[in-house]
Amino acid sequence: MPFSFLIDTMQNNYRNVPQNTNNYDLTYRPECDVENLILEYPTYKGRGDYRLSVNGNSFSHGDIIYAIEHYLLSFPLNQRLDKAIELSNTLMDILISGLDTQVNPQFTIEFGNVTYNGRQFVQLVYWLIGQEEINYPRIRGKIGVRLPITRYHEAIVSVIYGFFNTDTVVQRAKIRNQRPPLCLNGIVNEQQYNQIDRVIIQNIQMI
Repeated sequence: MPFSFLIDTMQNNYRNVPQNTNNYDLTYRPECDVENLILEYPTYKGRGDYRLSVNGNSFSHGDIIYAIEHYLLSFPLNQRLDKAIELSNTLMDILISGLDTQVNPQFTIEFGNVTYNGRQFVQLVYWLIGQEEINYPRIRGKIGVRLPITRYHEAIVSVIYGFFNTDTVVQRAKIRNQRPPLCLNGIVNEQQYNQIDRVIIQNIQMI
């Protein structure tokens, strides 16, 4: 399981939390290439949970969603679908292989004013989505890391096909206290669904 390393690391960190420690008082710097990536803990949610920050700013699924939009729109129209498929495949590799994911060496993506290479993107996504596996573990029948990968694919579909906007995806990523909607459920109709590239659909079906 590619996220067992992350889960074990953070749960071990919690063993050394002093009593009466306030939320986010402690930090852990994972070994990675993303400068100033920090995991802040403990949190109110439970053992192992954390908040990810980069350069002192908290980082969320919404940041990834908007970065995907910016990334795909940066290419000419006739290249966007190919780039979307490549990104979809990379996200699926992260879901399956975690930090061992291989990325096109030419891949770069921007978050804010900072450009990250493919390896950094994998690490950033891995450490961001891993908290979902801690809080909503798949081994207990919950959605875990499938949730953010689902929303990131909705962002891809949003940009390429325009059936809905990325703000809608961000709001869906924030849904709590109920089972999150399945990918594209309730935001595309059957006719729209059938227009989506088969590789992207196959990936969505495997999430």
